[in-house]
Amino acid sequence: MMEKGLNVTPETMEEVIEAIGQAFRREAEEEHAESCAKYIEKYGKQLLDPEAFHALVSFDSEEMQELLILNLLNGEQIVKGLQYTDEQLYQLEFLYKYYHYMENHLDKLFERYEGVPFSTDKTRYVLRLYKNEIITGEQQLFSEEKEFWVPKAGSAEAWLSFTKSLPGLYVGDADDYLKSREVLIKELEETLQEKKETQHRFLTSSPYCQKQDEQKKKREVVTVYSFKHGEEILDIIQKENGEVRYTLTVDGKRYSRKEQKEGLFPDWVTTILNELP
Repeated sequence: MMEKGLNVTPETMEEVIEAIGQAFRREAEEEHAESCAKYIEKYGKQLLDPEAFHALVSFDSEEMQELLILNLLNGEQIVKGLQYTDEQLYQLEFLYKYYHYMENHLDKLFERYEGVPFSTDKTRYVLRLYKNEIITGEQQLFSEEKEFWVPKAGSAEAWLSFTKSLPGLYVGDADDYLKSREVLIKELEETLQEKKETQHRFLTSSPYCQKQDEQKKKREVVTVYSFKHGEEILDIIQKENGEVRYTLTVDGKRYSRKEQKEGLFPDWVTTILNELP
């Protein structure tokens, strides 16, 4: 525990953080140093050529991953009494090996159409369903429970069809990807548009709504709805993905979530925020 009154300068803190970072780097270097040394000793300056690096290092690493994954899947088959087909093995191997690649494609869509909060949870949920569908061969459905990890827009069929197209895209076959993405985007856009229109009708129906206008913020156009009641001013910002943010000023003082949690928001503001679709 830091002693009370201890004078820690920004320079000292920077040195401490840098030292911690160097310690982590040394551990990583020690863990992989032997393997790196073997590659450098064996291939030398050939590794400066990206094509050679891929063939001599990346490909070698991929073969190791494939061997590990196949052994894991074989063990799973024995334990669970399963018998995977070659196609199932290929799909499962790709999922394990390129999980981050598939995760990125899904996560970007969730962030765009449903917002950043819980996008990772929704991505994991879809990928779990995808794995179940590979193993069982049965069409997967989203849970009817309104959990935070269940996608709010797009059908399970559209999301999983898009997910199935990602291995093909990785190897240069974009046809299925483009078709499935078009179907999914159409569903997402329809749901998003309906949500924004519902929000618009609700907000503009309030007797406190003074005006609305579009504003350019960073890299997107947002719609700002302005409300006023005496010296109480509320601005609700509707983003392109349907997410909303708000600012509240009472008698010139900016209110935050702290005041909201303490029940200090005016009743009319609380009603709008609680009932906003």
